[in-house]
Amino acid sequence: MFETRRMVRITDSIERFADQSAGAGSDNRQYLDQCKLLIRLAIQYQLTEKQRQAVALYYYDQYNIYEIAQQLGIAPSSVCRRLQGARRRIEEFVTICLKGGLRPIRHFRE
Repeated sequence: MFETRRMVRITDSIERFADQSAGAGSDNRQYLDQCKLLIRLAIQYQLTEKQRQAVALYYYDQYNIYEIAQQLGIAPSSVCRRLQGARRRIEEFVTICLKGGLRPIRHFRE
Protein backbone atom coordinates (compact mmCIF):
# COMPACT_ATOMS: atom_id res chain seq x y z
CA MET A 1 0.00 0.00 0.00
CA PHE A 2 1.24 3.47 -0.85
CA GLU A 3 2.06 5.53 2.21
CA THR A 4 2.69 9.24 2.07
CA ARG A 5 5.18 11.09 4.25
CA ARG A 6 2.34 12.51 6.36
CA MET A 7 0.90 9.04 7.05
CA VAL A 8 4.37 7.70 7.88
CA ARG A 9 4.83 10.51 10.42
CA ILE A 10 1.49 9.63 12.01
CA THR A 11 2.44 5.96 12.21
CA ASP A 12 5.81 6.86 13.73
CA SER A 13 4.09 9.03 16.34
CA ILE A 14 1.69 6.23 17.25
CA GLU A 15 4.57 3.77 17.56
CA ARG A 16 6.51 6.14 19.84
CA PHE A 17 3.37 6.61 21.97
CA ALA A 18 2.90 2.83 22.18
CA ASP A 19 6.55 2.32 23.13
CA GLN A 20 6.30 4.88 25.93
CA SER A 21 2.97 3.60 27.21
CA ALA A 22 3.69 -0.13 27.02
CA GLY A 23 7.15 0.16 28.58
CA ALA A 24 10.56 -0.65 27.24
CA GLY A 25 11.30 -4.19 26.20
CA SER A 26 7.71 -5.37 26.04
CA ASP A 27 6.09 -6.78 22.94
CA ASN A 28 3.85 -3.91 21.94
CA ARG A 29 2.60 -4.97 18.50
CA GLN A 30 -0.85 -5.78 19.89
CA TYR A 31 -0.81 -2.58 21.94
CA LEU A 32 0.09 -0.60 18.81
CA ASP A 33 -2.82 -2.19 16.94
CA GLN A 34 -5.13 -1.23 19.81
CA CYS A 35 -3.89 2.38 19.66
CA LYS A 36 -4.55 2.56 15.93
CA LEU A 37 -8.03 1.13 16.39
CA LEU A 38 -8.77 3.62 19.17
CA ILE A 39 -7.68 6.47 16.90
CA ARG A 40 -10.01 5.27 14.14
CA LEU A 41 -12.86 5.00 16.64
CA ALA A 42 -12.10 8.49 17.97
CA ILE A 43 -12.20 9.92 14.46
CA GLN A 44 -15.48 8.19 13.75
CA TYR A 45 -17.32 8.85 17.02
CA GLN A 46 -15.62 11.67 18.96
CA LEU A 47 -15.09 14.36 16.32
CA THR A 48 -17.61 16.81 14.99
CA GLU A 49 -18.50 16.57 11.32
CA LYS A 50 -16.39 19.65 10.57
CA GLN A 51 -13.38 18.20 12.37
CA ARG A 52 -13.82 14.82 10.67
CA GLN A 53 -13.99 16.54 7.30
CA ALA A 54 -10.77 18.50 7.94
CA VAL A 55 -8.96 15.38 9.17
CA ALA A 56 -10.05 13.39 6.12
CA LEU A 57 -8.93 16.08 3.70
CA TYR A 58 -5.62 16.70 5.46
CA TYR A 59 -4.47 13.21 6.47
CA TYR A 60 -6.15 10.93 3.96
CA ASP A 61 -6.59 13.07 0.84
CA GLN A 62 -3.30 14.90 1.44
CA TYR A 63 -4.58 18.44 0.84
CA ASN A 64 -2.62 21.26 2.46
CA ILE A 65 -4.20 23.84 4.77
CA TYR A 66 -4.75 26.40 2.01
CA GLU A 67 -6.36 23.89 -0.36
CA ILE A 68 -8.73 22.73 2.38
CA ALA A 69 -9.63 26.32 3.23
CA GLN A 70 -10.40 27.07 -0.40
CA GLN A 71 -12.43 23.90 -0.85
CA LEU A 72 -14.50 24.51 2.31
CA GLY A 73 -14.76 28.27 1.81
CA ILE A 74 -13.22 29.12 5.18
CA ALA A 75 -10.05 30.84 6.38
CA PRO A 76 -6.83 28.81 6.70
CA SER A 77 -6.76 29.66 10.42
CA SER A 78 -10.16 27.95 10.78
CA VAL A 79 -8.77 24.80 9.18
CA CYS A 80 -5.86 24.87 11.63
CA ARG A 81 -8.24 25.26 14.57
CA ARG A 82 -10.37 22.34 13.38
CA LEU A 83 -7.32 20.11 13.01
CA GLN A 84 -5.93 21.21 16.37
CA GLY A 85 -9.26 20.52 18.08
CA ALA A 86 -9.50 17.14 16.37
CA ARG A 87 -6.00 16.15 17.48
CA ARG A 88 -6.80 17.19 21.05
CA ARG A 89 -10.05 15.20 21.14
CA ILE A 90 -8.36 12.13 19.65
CA GLU A 91 -5.52 12.33 22.16
CA GLU A 92 -7.93 12.72 25.09
CA PHE A 93 -10.07 9.78 23.94
CA VAL A 94 -7.10 7.46 23.42
CA THR A 95 -5.49 8.47 26.71
CA ILE A 96 -8.68 7.94 28.70
CA CYS A 97 -9.27 4.55 27.11
CA LEU A 98 -5.73 3.35 27.69
CA LYS A 99 -5.41 4.67 31.24
CA GLY A 100 -8.81 3.26 32.13
CA GLY A 101 -7.85 -0.14 30.82
CA LEU A 102 -10.50 -0.06 28.13
CA ARG A 103 -9.77 -1.96 24.95
CA PRO A 104 -11.91 -1.78 21.82
CA ILE A 105 -13.60 -4.93 20.63
CA ARG A 106 -13.18 -5.67 16.94
CA HIS A 107 -16.75 -6.22 15.81
CA PHE A 108 -16.41 -4.80 12.33
CA ARG A 109 -14.27 -5.50 9.32
CA GLU A 110 -11.39 -3.18 8.58
